[in-house]
Amino acid sequence: MRRCGRSCNRCTHPSTPPPRTHSPSGSPNRPPCGSARVSCPASSPSWTPSNAPPRSESSSATWSNRPSGGPLSIAAKGDHTVAELSRDRSTRSENEVQTWLLDAACELFADRGYAAVGIREIAKRAGVTIGSLYHYADSKESLFVKLVERSYSRFMPRMREQAAAPGTPTERLRGLTRVHIMGEVAERDLWRVSRAELNLLSPTHRARMIALRDEFEAVWAEVIDSGLATGEFTAPDSAVTRLCVIELCNGVGSWFNPEGRLTLDEVITQMAHNALLLLGVDEP
Repeated sequence: MRRCGRSCNRCTHPSTPPPRTHSPSGSPNRPPCGSARVSCPASSPSWTPSNAPPRSESSSATWSNRPSGGPLSIAAKGDHTVAELSRDRSTRSENEVQTWLLDAACELFADRGYAAVGIREIAKRAGVTIGSLYHYADSKESLFVKLVERSYSRFMPRMREQAAAPGTPTERLRGLTRVHIMGEVAERDLWRVSRAELNLLSPTHRARMIALRDEFEAVWAEVIDSGLATGEFTAPDSAVTRLCVIELCNGVGSWFNPEGRLTLDEVITQMAHNALLLLGVDEP
């Protein structure tokens, strides 16, 4: 052992180790619980007309189908540190981690815009390491596309079911209107961001987004074209009319307020009536 040149207990008695100090928790140098907390800021719509929700409305009021255990649940675990949350999440399934990442990305994109969010911010919000994020998605763009794909996968089966349902084209169009608007309202933040940020994506990812949109529009075209073929619908240009009907439904997510004058069912009924008017059907 190298001596310090002075006569002291440490040099003359090297076999006696210095005493170890422990934190009050009983574990060396462990930070106290609650030293760092994670919270999710509220996201608010970009436009608030008279029937729109107030700007202080939390994004949780919009995401009616948010799975439990995702980013919003972190705020309820305020007695734990970020490190402890990360260790807890490391024991969860890959599907759960993917859900946390997608939910965290959607909240950040809706709150600040796609371009202003960094990939590490998404990992931090989700409570996972950057390595775990890259295991699931190789870039922010890839994560964004996966987020949109997840939402399409939630309601596209119901759209196809309505398009193939028995009944007249008018009845099927009403069903499509309902499914479309319910999906739009449930995930209004995502749809707003996906439409606004499409041109910021690389050609490959933009092409994937356009393919998803075309697949969605094709379901509407199937029902509208069937009504035009039987004479039940009339339209000078079926493609233009189809886009008008779709935009009619898209807009509901930007202004509908569940605490407003009309219920969602009443809004859907009116939107279906307006869509049919565009196709030459005037029903009471």
